[in-house]
Amino acid sequence: MKPTIRAMRIREAKDFLVTRTVEQAALEGVPLSDLEKRMMYFTETGECPEDPLALNEEFEKEYDTDEYETKVKRLLANAHRRLKEERSPAVAEWEESLKALDQTDDYILILCDRSPLARLGNPEALPSVLFFVFRLGFLVLAAYVVWNFLKFLLRITGISGASLFGVIFVIIFLAVAIRPQIATELTARPMTWLTGFLFKKRRSDADRTG
Repeated sequence: MKPTIRAMRIREAKDFLVTRTVEQAALEGVPLSDLEKRMMYFTETGECPEDPLALNEEFEKEYDTDEYETKVKRLLANAHRRLKEERSPAVAEWEESLKALDQTDDYILILCDRSPLARLGNPEALPSVLFFVFRLGFLVLAAYVVWNFLKFLLRITGISGASLFGVIFVIIFLAVAIRPQIATELTARPMTWLTGFLFKKRRSDADRTG
């Protein structure tokens, strides 16, 4: 009979997995810096212990993302395998951690190599998945409407699409040349908004998982 484990909150789930990663790194003699541990808490859509944009910027200056993800994924996989071989009660806590995190789209899910199919198998994550599908459909519909409206305006004004986009490109190019940080603002901010719109939890989810 499996032990009964109370439902975890998102921060508790992250703390548990980070602790296991640190433990496994120590066993294998793999260096794991404070910044690498902090990055495991990164999220653009949920509650982050620190400014996520500043954290990501600091991290990218010092580490290669692909190498980092490969290392942490291996540590987590080895830790999970070891706990199962030891028949540790922590295995049940591990599963509860993933159930809690399945209701989010936080970075640690990538590090856990948590596949979308595995998440769909978790009934608690289904409302979040359906909410994501609804928002994605809304964005596709909005993009379709805007695109057809632009085509209509171009047709009635006689302006070619190439000319319009050419003017926009020149304006953006000059703006970036004058103020280079605009390039970051034009990419980071829209992506942050888009990620937040698609993945942020419903209020009921946030109140439940905190």
